[in-house]
Amino acid sequence: MNRPLFSHFTWSKIAVVTCLVACLGDMILVNIFSRYYPQFNPVVQPTSALGALGSPVAHLVSAWWIIAGFIFLFFAIAFYLSEEKQTRVHILTSWLFGLYAVGEEMGSGIFPGNRILGHLTTIGILHNVIGGIGTGALLISPFVILRKYDWKENYLMSRYLLFVCISGILIFILFAISHFSWPGMKWLYMRHGLIQRIFLIDYYLFMIVIAYKHYYDKWTTRMTSLFNPLPPH
Repeated sequence: MNRPLFSHFTWSKIAVVTCLVACLGDMILVNIFSRYYPQFNPVVQPTSALGALGSPVAHLVSAWWIIAGFIFLFFAIAFYLSEEKQTRVHILTSWLFGLYAVGEEMGSGIFPGNRILGHLTTIGILHNVIGGIGTGALLISPFVILRKYDWKENYLMSRYLLFVCISGILIFILFAISHFSWPGMKWLYMRHGLIQRIFLIDYYLFMIVIAYKHYYDKWTTRMTSLFNPLPPH
């Protein structure tokens, strides 16, 4: 039998590193790119405006999102390979992370959210559809992985995941409503970009916590087996 390239424990470390690089890299670089687009208002406009027509950094932003997509995809693969006993929860969570990588990250880079005279172009519509699928996958993922953790044995983790489930849905609803300048809701419309960033921070932190928790559990098991080996039969 061929020996695997890395151990499950090593894959869990790779998952943590790639998740950190992708999440923190995206937050930092998008902030840097926005400084070279003076007309961009991060409170009002979504990040997709940085990669759309009229943006002086559109090509750089699109290229980064494709690269970030590959990093997120590598994270999803590493997360999948880090588990020796594959459960349906672990497999589905890995696929949802991968779908986010391809849909939201790569999709945003390949299909920018272009608008002409305020209306979405065909490419812009594809951006919304493919990105929506990726975002939907990310929204579902905490609900799925919540089934992995026992409410009593993993009190803090299970409560945190429940918080992400609820906060994520509420923030997403606010983000969807903030697309429209309805009477009495102008204050929400003027914070469309800010709401998106809060959503991203919520879920990027979620992915980092999940990756680290998975690594930490494996590290704990590894240390226990080293210092408390099973007695010989």
